[in-house]
Amino acid sequence: MTASIQLPHPRVLAGVLLWLALAALLAALPLAALAPAAAMAALLLWPPLLLVLVAGAVPFGGLAALQLGGARLTPALPLLALGAALALGRAFLAGRLPGWGPARPLLLPLACFLGLLALAGWRAPEAELVLQELGRWASLGLALWLAARLAVRPAARPAGTEEDGGRGSAAPGRTAEPAWVVAKVLALVLGIGALEAAWGIRGALLREGPEAYAALGGRILRAHGHFGQPNPFGGYMNQIWPLALAPLAARLLGLGSAAGDRRPWPGGMALPLWGAVCGALALAGLFLSWSRGAWLGAAAAGVAMAGAALAAALSGGARRRGLAVLWLGLILGLTGLWAGGLERLPPSVVDRLASSAEGGGWLIDVRDAEVTDASFAKIERLAHWQAALDMWAERPWLGQGPGHFAAAYERFRVPRWKDPLGHAHNLYLNLLAEAGLLGLAGYLLCYGAAWALAWRACLRPKGALEGALGLGLVGVLAALGVHSLLDHLYVHDLAVQLGLSLGLLLAARHCGDGLPAMETLL
Repeated sequence: MTASIQLPHPRVLAGVLLWLALAALLAALPLAALAPAAAMAALLLWPPLLLVLVAGAVPFGGLAALQLGGARLTPALPLLALGAALALGRAFLAGRLPGWGPARPLLLPLACFLGLLALAGWRAPEAELVLQELGRWASLGLALWLAARLAVRPAARPAGTEEDGGRGSAAPGRTAEPAWVVAKVLALVLGIGALEAAWGIRGALLREGPEAYAALGGRILRAHGHFGQPNPFGGYMNQIWPLALAPLAARLLGLGSAAGDRRPWPGGMALPLWGAVCGALALAGLFLSWSRGAWLGAAAAGVAMAGAALAAALSGGARRRGLAVLWLGLILGLTGLWAGGLERLPPSVVDRLASSAEGGGWLIDVRDAEVTDASFAKIERLAHWQAALDMWAERPWLGQGPGHFAAAYERFRVPRWKDPLGHAHNLYLNLLAEAGLLGLAGYLLCYGAAWALAWRACLRPKGALEGALGLGLVGVLAALGVHSLLDHLYVHDLAVQLGLSLGLLLAARHCGDGLPAMETLL
């Protein structure tokens, strides 16, 4: 009797050899190169990890930033470029173009905005500044495009074929539900935000930072995390906590769980409970940032999310119990206010909020205003607002050029305020000064498109995950819109964070629509 030997399948043998070669390469690399090499190996195993690395580069990218001339390069942009190169390369090898994908509704207005910015910078004095500003907004679009590609479903191998080994079913892991992938990426992104919040809380309690950040009578320093400043740290927290608390709120209200919903929650209560923990940490970090603009943004986010949830309940996009929960919350809130809830706030918090009116409110002439320790930050902002308005008055349609606020500041500055802060501390005035009415109109077009997308996801979600992400993004966009009245929040790669969040929403909406999978595109 002759014994037969069954050789392994060529693909299995090739895979084993590939991983053995990769292990040998890792063993031969120096210690400093192990982390990037390990990351590349992990990307081969799970390509959506690239989005998680990009999200981690937003708060922690400054630890590995490089100074290239006048620009500061963090890992976020190289990672986005790597993802785009892999996606494009895969598409070209397949003999096709990658296309807009699910991101089309937002990429089209963003492309219009970028075109207007390029037009505004056509005759600007410093081309490098224009390119940096274009890169800032292009990174938002790139993050959006890559994240939206999570909506793809891997093509299953035909049952019973030779590649399938004759088992009669698709190979394990090749038909993973895209909603699970989106939920996993969202959970990891929220975890990164919670980690940064915990680091900021730690620094505030241990009083790490300059004494100018003293708060609560000097007992703590304002939380700033790895952003170096409390305001962008607070802006980042406002991009985390609404998305973190939205899954639990959507679960309680029944968003996306109306009759006929075929996309139930992936993972049951795991994501809502994890989000609640991350959201609590983010809110604590937001409070300790001591940023009045971030507080106002958070209040606007809460009101907008409550309004969106109420509209969803009334329109049938949520279960009836959602309406009961909202009414109960409204009654409890009004009862708390009637019982003197505002008067029970800590005096230090009330003083912080009231300090905005120090020196006669916001409608004052900064040229003659008296500067005190309490009013310094407000009057400094007003001086930059006045300079921005003067810049816009000189060139109302196209402005001074994208990224040229600091460069043009000397000609338009208010006496006594010599130092430019890099921007006008008001996004809308900054856009008027740098890109004129056309640039501001282009931005508002993008902002409005994002609002329409989030609102539609709340009122008419295709699934529970999309409803939760829509509710969270309503809060994120509301906080961004209000806080931008007092600051410029598209700094420190925060535009990338917003692009990732919007892309995840698009991915959740298009999950299961028969698109090609990200695992096959990267």
